[in-house]
Amino acid sequence: MDVQGKRRVMDTPIAARRRKGSTESDAEYIDRIGCVLTRIGKPAEIAQAVAWLCSESSSYVTGHALVADGGYKVR
Repeated sequence: MDVQGKRRVMDTPIAARRRKGSTESDAEYIDRIGCVLTRIGKPAEIAQAVAWLCSESSSYVTGHALVADGGYKVR
């Protein structure tokens, strides 16, 4: 859980350490927290979203909060 008490599904070193001692498989973890995409996200996927927002490709985008949460908000 992050500082706001929300569950996150990202493949980071901190998350890996937290899951290391668990007997729960990745699939069980993902199912338990209800990740819509049914997989653990990669930091590079967040970086790609940030890079797009910083690129000319998003030059007409303004005032938008891009949600890159693997579908967490829609479940």
